[in-house]
Amino acid sequence: MLLKRSSFLFFCLFTSFFWNPNINLAQDSLTLKIIKGLNRYRDIHLFNGDLFDTSFFKLTSKIDQSNTSFPPGEIIDLIYTYTKWADTNFIEVCRVLKRYCDLDLKKMNFQRSDLETVLKHGHFLNMVSNGFISMEPPFKLIYDTVLYEEFKFCHLNSLDKVIEIGAGDGFFSVLLGMIYNNQSIILTELNSSYLKFIDRDLDYLKSYKLGTIYKSWKGSSTSTGMEDSTFDKIIIRNTFHHFRKKDMMLQSIMKSMNDESELIILEPFKKRTSNNKTIYLNEDFEVKLNPLDNHSTNTKDSINELGNKEEILTITTRTDTIKGVNYSCSKKIYEHKFLKYIAKHNLKIIEKKKIGELYAYRIKKARILEKAEL
Repeated sequence: MLLKRSSFLFFCLFTSFFWNPNINLAQDSLTLKIIKGLNRYRDIHLFNGDLFDTSFFKLTSKIDQSNTSFPPGEIIDLIYTYTKWADTNFIEVCRVLKRYCDLDLKKMNFQRSDLETVLKHGHFLNMVSNGFISMEPPFKLIYDTVLYEEFKFCHLNSLDKVIEIGAGDGFFSVLLGMIYNNQSIILTELNSSYLKFIDRDLDYLKSYKLGTIYKSWKGSSTSTGMEDSTFDKIIIRNTFHHFRKKDMMLQSIMKSMNDESELIILEPFKKRTSNNKTIYLNEDFEVKLNPLDNHSTNTKDSINELGNKEEILTITTRTDTIKGVNYSCSKKIYEHKFLKYIAKHNLKIIEKKKIGELYAYRIKKARILEKAEL
C-alpha cells in the first residue's frame, strides 16, 4: 500500500512539471523553441501511462538496501548506459558492470525483470543524466544547461538536411529534430548495439508522424558512407577524437559539403599542466578501462571480445543527482592538433565558442569563403 501511495504521489509530482511556470516568456525565440522541443520529447516518452509504477520503486528500494557506495538512481542510470552498449543482454550487463565498475548486480538480487524496468524508464534517465529535468519534486524543466547551449549553437533551419557522425544512442539528434523540425537527420554510428538501439527508438517515433525524417546509417572508421549526398549541417559531437583515420574521415565529410554547408564540431580537448601531462577531471574513485571509451571505433558486437585491457581511467566527481558515470576519455587530443587537421584540409573556422567542457566550432570550406569575400 505504501509503495502504491508513493507511486501515485511521485506521478502527481512528476506530471506537475508539464510546464514550468517560472519560465520567462520573454526568453529569446530560440530558447522557447528548445523548450517546446523538449516538452514534445517528454510528452512522447514519459506520459504514456505506464511509467513509475511499483516496479520502479521496488527496484530503487532493493538497490538502496544493498548498501553499495553508489546512490540508487546513479546505479540505475549506470545500468541503462551499459545496457545500450550490450544490446540489452542481461548476462553481459551484469558481467561488464562487475568487471569495469566493481558493481555486483547478483549480490543486489538484480533480475531480468529489473532490467526490463530500467529499459522502460530509459528515456527518463536520459533526460535526467543530460540535465534537462531536476531530480527534486516537482521535477521542473531545466533549460539553462550546457546541452541547451549546444542546441543553440547548432541553430538549424527547417529545410536543413542534417547528418550526425557518431550519433551514439541518438538522443542528441532526435532532440534536434524535435526542436528545429528540420527536413531530415541521418544518424551514423559504428557500434552495432547502439545502431540497434537507435533503430528501435526511431521505429517507436514513426507512429507520432513527426515532421523530421530520421534515418540510421552504419558508418566506418574512415568514411561516412554518404559521400554521394550533400548536407546543410554536418555535426560531429564529442566524436572527432575517436576517428582512427582523421584525414580520411575529413576527406569523406568534405565530399558532402557544398557552398552553404556547415561543419559543426563540438569537441573536448586534452588539458596540460606545466610539464605537459594531461589533466583529467576530479576523481572520486577509479575503474578499469570503460568499454564506452571505444564506442566509435570498436566494431565488435560483444563485450566479451574486448580483451583484458588494464588501462585505468578516472571518473568525474559524483553529485547528489542521477548523473551516471562520465569517463575521461584517453583518446582526447590537444586543440592545436585539431586545428592542424582543420587547416590541412582547407577548412576555415567562422565561429568558435566554449560550452562547458566542449569547444564548439562552425566551419566552412575556405575557398568558398574566399570567393564570397571577393
